[in-house]
Amino acid sequence: SVGLWLFWPGSKVGFGSRKEALVDKIGDPDTIFEKIRIILRNLPNEFLPFGYEENKHATFLKVINPENGASITGEAGDNIGRGGRNGIYFKDEAAFYERPERIDAALSQNSDVKIDVSTPNGNGNPFYKKRHGGKIKVFVFRWQDDPRKDDDWYQKQKDTLEPWILAQEV
Repeated sequence: SVGLWLFWPGSKVGFGSRKEALVDKIGDPDTIFEKIRIILRNLPNEFLPFGYEENKHATFLKVINPENGASITGEAGDNIGRGGRNGIYFKDEAAFYERPERIDAALSQNSDVKIDVSTPNGNGNPFYKKRHGGKIKVFVFRWQDDPRKDDDWYQKQKDTLEPWILAQEV
């Protein structure tokens, strides 16, 4: 998203989640938008857009590129994406939405590229059905893909977690 924001004039990326506090809470690095601000703060100044000022262009639920008009916006609730248009839209923790069908309807005309990002949450939800329906490409980030985790780490998880929690969360 930050790459598009930097280099694709006029691009618009959306992020949504079930709760606003998961999308943006100033100063909370667990939120999506604070992570974006951290990335931008750590870029060399010469990589930032001309005229960019964090307190003016990276405000609550919004990051605007003053040089090329690109934006990253966020929202929460059942109507994320309704009425808007985005080049790409990310649905954070999509398996945990209370009313996922409403969100899918609200986003239906928002973007041709909608990416559901989530930890699994059982098999009775639209995220599961999409994941296993065979109609969409699926990317799985396994624990073995994380360089911080090894077989000893996994064994500890097996020894301490209930089997269903291990299967779902790890």
